[in-house]
Amino acid sequence: MTLPLQKITGHIYAIIVVAIWSITYVATDMLLASGFTALHILVLRFLLALGVLYIMKPKLYPAKSIKEELGFVFISLFGMFFYYIFENYAIGKTDGTNVAIIISFVPILTTVGSALFGRKTKITAVTILGFAIAIVGVAMVVFNGTVKLDFDLFGYVLAFGAALCWTVYSVILEGYLEKYDSIIITRRMLIYTLIVLLPMTFILDGAPKMILFAQKPVLVGCIALLGVFGGSLCYHWWNKATERIGIVITTNYLYVSPFITMVFAFFVTDSPITLMGIAGAVLILLGVILSDMNKS
Repeated sequence: MTLPLQKITGHIYAIIVVAIWSITYVATDMLLASGFTALHILVLRFLLALGVLYIMKPKLYPAKSIKEELGFVFISLFGMFFYYIFENYAIGKTDGTNVAIIISFVPILTTVGSALFGRKTKITAVTILGFAIAIVGVAMVVFNGTVKLDFDLFGYVLAFGAALCWTVYSVILEGYLEKYDSIIITRRMLIYTLIVLLPMTFILDGAPKMILFAQKPVLVGCIALLGVFGGSLCYHWWNKATERIGIVITTNYLYVSPFITMVFAFFVTDSPITLMGIAGAVLILLGVILSDMNKS
């Protein structure tokens, strides 16, 4: 594959992933409202995702050293376990729109982290201006003409914790993508996450009530969306995007997530798209273009 084609496919992977992740919030909300706990959702989601990845690539691939194996444990905890724990509990504590805004700080945090830890990322005044414009755009899209503020400080802290976890995972990930296949990385992350998550879930919340799937068949589709796409394929595609266009450009696509959610809500729930939402989408696009300038 030629370099230009690799970059194009990297952008396509990032767009697809962000589009899917943008609608997984709806599936999570439905599962939480139906009686599943945040931990139950994560366990079911990751078990399904792990099964899919073993079907895709059943061969075992050991790490090249104990140090790198410990690195897998580290990125697993930050990129999956802590990230989803913080995010799911944040959604339960505060309004989901506020969580979306805070999570949208990930591209800024990732750029700073990448610059600090030797990835040759430049942060200029234009880059900072782009960040600011994009954040304003995200807020406008999320509120979409109806401003709802929920000042649950603990929910905000959890959401920001999720953003920090994803930043740590993103910065470390690039080094591993130079040595390991994306599927192998994602599968390793799921294994180590489940090692911690399974006993924790059964101790704190007990076994998930699987009868709920029979009572509400739509929940089967929700967990399939989270596991097959949101869990296994999206992580694999996200890693492929990172490998081809770099972590900073890839994470900038997260700015588009609230806009996709707004459009999805328009078609599914008839939620209106207002002038504020459209203006916010324009600002997001402008902010992403500016924040990508002058980067090597």
